[in-house]
Amino acid sequence: MVEATQDDALPNRRAFRIVDRDLSDAGSERLSVDWQFGIAYNATLKLCTILLYAEGYRPEKKLAHYRTLQALPLILGSKYNKDADYLDTCCSKRNTAEYDMAGKINVEESKELISFAKELRTAVLEWIRSKLSRARSLTFASPCLMIYTNPRLDSEQRISNLSPGSFWRH
Repeated sequence: MVEATQDDALPNRRAFRIVDRDLSDAGSERLSVDWQFGIAYNATLKLCTILLYAEGYRPEKKLAHYRTLQALPLILGSKYNKDADYLDTCCSKRNTAEYDMAGKINVEESKELISFAKELRTAVLEWIRSKLSRARSLTFASPCLMIYTNPRLDSEQRISNLSPGSFWRH
């Protein structure tokens, strides 16, 4: 087992700062609804990325957003299956609004995604706290805990079931 250093936790702290910035910006009434939605989507994608990295994986470059979003129920549990599908739909809407057609997103959709992103942030934080709590119960020589390794032996199998070659260990 590899012991983490203080530096291992920094990417997650930085990522949460990005999420918090995005959630704050997404709530800005100075921005169009399309941009609010896009920024909220970026926050959810970053939260899913945090989960994936915390399990010790990165998505392959091809279809990276899709694979990152689809890892959500694999990490947090099957109750998030519909949420992964919802986020995939949001990705398509964001792409249309950003690249093809302005005004594609309505106010309700934007508010719904912002609310979802805030709830997901809470769930991700709770999951990380739980993961750290479990890690503390293991015998590490240092109080610096591993965020990037998984004490559960089956996580590599669960993640790799998404698609062969979809993820790689970092």
